[in-house]
Parts: sequence; structure tokens; C-alpha cells
Amino acid sequence: MSAGDEISELIRHQLEIVRARRASLEARALAAISSAGVLVMLQLTLVTAFSSQKELSSTSRLLVGISSVLLALSCLGGILGNLPRRSHDLDPDTIESAVDFAHWAAPNHEAGRAIARARLQVLRSEDSAAQRQAFCLLGAFFCEMLGISVIASAVLVQIYS
Repeated sequence: MSAGDEISELIRHQLEIVRARRASLEARALAAISSAGVLVMLQLTLVTAFSSQKELSSTSRLLVGISSVLLALSCLGGILGNLPRRSHDLDPDTIESAVDFAHWAAPNHEAGRAIARARLQVLRSEDSAAQRQAFCLLGAFFCEMLGISVIASAVLVQIYS
């Protein structure tokens, strides 16, 4: 196996890793959306329980509002992380240009180099998309944790006021 073959195989392996990472990020984004929905239901239950006993304090109402916005932002981050995007594979026109007769007569190492370049281009594109997904997911989890903290504060304010 030549050095070029090894490099091509390395790029192929990295592409598999990045695609697995993207699939994992998509699953975690769905989990963020689901958990934020559950937290909103819990929040509404707590508000209903407290408001049936006595009027919610203005501080508690403000904190519940802030928490609602943060949980909505968490859902938005999960949704943005899962937006359908254009496939990052090579388009047929790019592949068709490589099928030109002149390429068929070229030595194998030239074809291997062209294939490695194409895979590297796909790898860059996939990695960039994974970075965007990770950023959206990080924002979703951050907003969710802040939302939980704020609703917990609202409960404490309501209990001790």
C-alpha cells in the first residue's frame, strides 16, 4: 500500500468519525427538545400548584417568565441543531467530470489523489456542519440549565415569601 493509499484511507476513516459525531449530535438535540418540553410541563404544574394556594409573587412571576424564555431558547437550539441541511457528499456533476475519458487513461496514483481531494472536501464540509450543530446544542443545554435554575429560584421565592 502506498503513502497515498494510506492518506486516502485516513481521510475516509475521519469522514466516518465526523458523520457518526453528527448523528450523535442530532440525537442529543432531539433529547434537548424533549427534555425542555418536559420541563415546561413541570413548570406549568408548579405554577398551577402554587397559584392555587396563594397569589404568585411578582418576583416569582418574573422568574417563571424568564425560565419560560430560556426553555423556549433551549428548544430553538435543539431545532437549529437538527435543521435539514444539504447533503455534504459530492454532487453528481463533480463526479461526472472525473469520468471524462482522459481520466480513465491516467495512472492510478492520479485518480487516487483526485479521490483523496474529493473526500477531503467532503470531510471539511461535514466537520464544519458538525461544529455548527455542536454550537447549537451547547446553547440549547446552557439555556436549559439556566431555565431549570431560574424556575428553581422561582419556587424558592414563592415558598419563602
